[in-house]
Amino acid sequence: MEFRNYETLKISVFLLGLGVVIYLVFGEGIAYLSSLPVPIPHANILAVFSSFGFALEYFSLIVVSLVLSKLAKINYIYSGILIGSLLITLIPGYYSTTLWLGFTITTMFLGVVGLGEVTYLLIKNKRYLSTVLLSPTVALVLVLYYTAYSLIMHLPAVIISYKDFLLASVIGVLIYTILWGKIFSRRSIVAYTLSIVGFVIVLPLYFLVLKNRFLEIIMDMVIPSVTGVILFNPYSITILILTFGLILYTVLALAIKGNYYASIGYLALLVAGFNATSGFHFISLMIVPPIGYSLFLIKELQDKIKF
Repeated sequence: MEFRNYETLKISVFLLGLGVVIYLVFGEGIAYLSSLPVPIPHANILAVFSSFGFALEYFSLIVVSLVLSKLAKINYIYSGILIGSLLITLIPGYYSTTLWLGFTITTMFLGVVGLGEVTYLLIKNKRYLSTVLLSPTVALVLVLYYTAYSLIMHLPAVIISYKDFLLASVIGVLIYTILWGKIFSRRSIVAYTLSIVGFVIVLPLYFLVLKNRFLEIIMDMVIPSVTGVILFNPYSITILILTFGLILYTVLALAIKGNYYASIGYLALLVAGFNATSGFHFISLMIVPPIGYSLFLIKELQDKIKF
């Protein structure tokens, strides 16, 4: 990888991760809670943070997709779509036209193509174990794409256990994390140990919900609204909370082991993929999963690609 491309990618990915976290906390988290009959202090200020986080994520994504085009050529198209979607909204009544519908479905199709291109690169370079471990993540994104498609086409609701797909995805990525680099080294042991903090963070909420049926009912409504992970079985909320803890553990472990590209790529993929089912910022959310998938594998495939 050329030094300039490496530095550009490194800075852009950092800003992308920062934008994802800010938008997730101040945007998705606060926005949905605002519909509840509870006061939210300084809501206007939090809204500014939310807008800043989304803008940071969006513009960083354009730069990241351009650099990642060295890995998968379709990322050139993604960067063009991201830039074009800023301009196309200037058309009066754009969101109520067939142009919006066609653009959205085309973008979704290109997202599937991007996932296929990167998976093909894995198989071509004989990374069969990685292909198997990440196949649940690809399946998860495809399911979320279909859910989003059924939403905009007004098809019947997709009755499926998103929780199970999410759990299968994070287990596969967790195994990938353990196998990436050295399984046992000083840095690996530090990563496995410090990342426990990510899992422990969710335990207070887990035990509160476990012991309080009323709170369990409330969280069954709030958590799916905030995260986009819909539960058709309300008694699965405790498993979902533990799954979130496992995600935090995996993301932190990947970053500490030295693959923070994969860490941020996976986090962005999950956040955008599930929020795409709600239709907010639709074009960008359709684009993020395949870009996140490319970013996840950039370190594994960089020795096989001419940067």
